[in-house]
Amino acid sequence: MDSDESYPYGWARKGERCEALKPGSRTTRERINLVAGLKSGALLAPVIFTGYCDGNFFLEWLEKALIPELEPGDTVILDNAPFHPKEAIITLMEAAGCTTLFLPRYSPRDNLIEHAWFPIKNATRKILATYTDLNAALQAVIMCR
Repeated sequence: MDSDESYPYGWARKGERCEALKPGSRTTRERINLVAGLKSGALLAPVIFTGYCDGNFFLEWLEKALIPELEPGDTVILDNAPFHPKEAIITLMEAAGCTTLFLPRYSPRDNLIEHAWFPIKNATRKILATYTDLNAALQAVIMCR
């Protein structure tokens, strides 16, 4: 999510440009991300961070946050995000006694966690104006789940 999560709408006469205040450059906004697992409808090991996710961050989250919450025999299903280093993930999961499955490319409807993100983002947008920043609003929504 971006720190500027407003969605300005407008109209203009045909042939005229509709001006809006929302900036078009990512460099002017703070990027807040949430990484978490999903088990029986509950979030596991949610971590909110600033910036973008990469393979190193994901592996560290997997090792230090998610795996301690898993039980041997659990199966972790991942999408094919470019920052998921498959071999390293499989090695970590096997060491924890868990199995890893990767979804086929371009299968967001099969990825249950993608369906969990929508209500979280929507609830965060609705309360954003009542909090000091996006991080605080997102934390409040996560704590209520």
